[in-house]
Order: sequence, then structure tokens, then C-alpha cells
Amino acid sequence: MQPLQGIVVVAVEQAVAGPICTRHLGDLGARVVKVENRAGGDFARDYDDVVHGMSAYFAWANRNKESVAIDLKHPLGRAAQARLVARADVLVQNLAPGAAARLGLDPAELRASRPELITVDISGFGKGGPYARGRAYDLLAQAEAGSCAVTGTPGQPVKPGIPIADIGAGMYALSSVLTALLMRERTGAGTAISVGLSDVVAEWMGFALNQHLGGGASAGGVPEGGGGRRARARQAQPSDRGAYPSPAHRARAVAGDRIARGAGARAAPPAGIGRLGLAARPDPGPRRAHRACAAGAGVQRRGSGRHAGRGRRRGGMR
Repeated sequence: MQPLQGIVVVAVEQAVAGPICTRHLGDLGARVVKVENRAGGDFARDYDDVVHGMSAYFAWANRNKESVAIDLKHPLGRAAQARLVARADVLVQNLAPGAAARLGLDPAELRASRPELITVDISGFGKGGPYARGRAYDLLAQAEAGSCAVTGTPGQPVKPGIPIADIGAGMYALSSVLTALLMRERTGAGTAISVGLSDVVAEWMGFALNQHLGGGASAGGVPEGGGGRRARARQAQPSDRGAYPSPAHRARAVAGDRIARGAGARAAPPAGIGRLGLAARPDPGPRRAHRACAAGAGVQRRGSGRHAGRGRRRGGMR
């Protein structure tokens, strides 16, 4: 028997932070139902096509899950979502700030009727603070919090090769869910969990701060093990796009260009509910059947290959 057998997780997720959290919950035996938008599903499917037509990120972060495609802005989709959440022990979402409330997934409202529910909100900057309603992604969170500044060489900030903000947020969310499940066993009450990408990287930068403060400016205090320099958030960075005050400013500028360019929206199927295939497990062992998880309007089955066409990020998610 697996540790989380019998636990149901509903995951309204895309990209990496939410999926890596719920993948681990699935690995531990939870039943994970991944809710994707009908306009092509999780955009991480299309990062590349190296794993049987799916991206390496998607295959890595989405094993041991079932999937349902729902139009959360359609009445039938909202009704199907409500039925899913009514059966859930844990709800994980990494929607853009404010989107969860608009789509009927506000933690306070859900837990008012189901106090045993555990909700997880993964965002760029967490709850509260001046950037709470701002969107973010891995590179921006790393640039803001300083990990780029202590990687690479002096004067040349570099993003680490893996998305540490995304993965770190997912893992902190995972440990929080496991703790909340333990507490629910003792008290019967669930909880609302909030994890911010920037908070994760800032916490991991604690050793660099200690080195800086302990070493002092004259002594350097630079964590040289990564080939980096002191994390100074406002030092100008030259580039072929001109000078930016900091790595974070450059990250914001590049992100703005990407959003402005877009890539042409995918054609959306009819309103209602559809079904998307997920990645096969990359490791040995029985594959979990991808069962349809919601009744309602026209369930459509789709193959596990890439969806035709590429498009912008849809569904109000990061």
C-alpha cells in the first residue's frame, strides 16, 4: 500500500511548479486529476517534442496522473469542476493572480463549505506585498531574488541550468501538503497553503546573505563556489538590448517581448469537456489508466502526442 493511497488531488496546473508538486503526490499513491484548458492543454506540452511527440518537461512532470480538458469559463465546465473539487482532498492551482477567484476556485470560499479541504496556491510572489498580483516565471523569480547574480562569473549573471524557482516552489508545496495531510489526521481541518517562486529563491539565498553580511564589503563576502559575484540587485547589466539596471529588469523586458510577439492562438474546440492523454511513465512499472473524470457535455478523447499548432498561454495560468 502506498502512503497516499485514497487521497484525491485536483490539479489546475500548467508549466512546472504545479505539475512537479502533484507528480510527487501521484508517485506516493494519490489519485491526481489534472485539469487542462481545451485550447491545447498544458502549454508545457509544446516546449519541444522529443519524448514521443511530447516535451521533455511535460513527460518528466506529469506521470501518474489522469487528465480532463475543461472550459472553466463555460457553465458546463464550471459544473464539472465543482464535482471534481467536491471529491478532492487537495486542490493545487498555479493560475495567474486573481484567476482562481474568477473561476470559482477561491480557497476561502471552497473551505467555507469544506473545511477539511487543503488548497495550494502557487504564484510568482506569494500573498501580500507590492507584487502579490504580479505574474512571474522561473527566470524572473531567479533574477529578482539573486540566484543569477551568484551564478556564472563576476559581472556576468547566469541563470542556473535547471528551473530552480519552479522546482523549488513545487517541492515546498509538496512538503506543505504532506504536513497539512498529517495535521488533518490529527485535527480534522484542512488549510490554505501559499507558495511564491520568489520567496523560494530568496530563502535559498540565505547562505549568500550570511556570507555577505559576515564577510563585510571590504572582505568581499562573495560565494565564489558557484563562480558568482555578490548578489547586488541594482547593478547595470550590458547586453545587445542595451543596459538594464539588473538581471530582473532584463528578464522583464525579454518576457514583455515574448508576450507581445505571441504565436497565434490555437483554435478552441466546442465548449464543454474533453480529454487529453498524458505522458507514459518513463520508469518501469504499471501505467495508470487515464480514465475520464467528469461527466457532462461531450467527452472527447485525444491522443498523447502533441496538439496541432502552437499558441499563447491560455486559461489565465502563469
